[in-house]
Amino acid sequence: MPFLRVKKVPRRQSSHKYEYVYEVENYREGNKIKQKTLRFLGRLVELNELAGSNQNIEDLEELEGISDKERLIEHLATAILSAHGFKKSKKGFVKNKILIDLKNYSVKLNNRNVFIKLNDGYFGKYTLEKLREARSYEELIRWLVASGLVPKPKKFDESDPNFVFLTKLAALFKDKIKIKTISFEEFAKKVGY
Repeated sequence: MPFLRVKKVPRRQSSHKYEYVYEVENYREGNKIKQKTLRFLGRLVELNELAGSNQNIEDLEELEGISDKERLIEHLATAILSAHGFKKSKKGFVKNKILIDLKNYSVKLNNRNVFIKLNDGYFGKYTLEKLREARSYEELIRWLVASGLVPKPKKFDESDPNFVFLTKLAALFKDKIKIKTISFEEFAKKVGY
């Protein structure tokens, strides 16, 4: 199963390093597990000033009227991008020359695809496309966490607010999004969170 990997590359004539996002997958060669880079996806941009980015259980009340995946993604993205200081414009969301167009699933800086580090995930064209293509509830949750739209739980019990949020999100959408569901605990074990 492909996943995202960040690689640090030194800048020319500087001690700083750029970070780039790649799609990679593991494969076995004899007794060794190796990684194969499938494709380059873009540069990683970290936002300096991070506002409160965790989702709240109260936010779920706003989600109750949403019945499709695209509106869910748009709602979660709008909330977290606004919390990080992005301003809504006619073209999408803008901050520091970064333009995010949710309708066309693009995240660009100076007309180049980039990823933004949100929570423990990477928000970019690739993760937005994976969210749109999700065919199961498990895939949808996996890419919501991988994109940073929903924070990754630190613990898988009721003491972790992110776990509680994802569990309640699962309960809210299991009947609305017609895809196979399992409990969040089963899902977490299945995908290795």
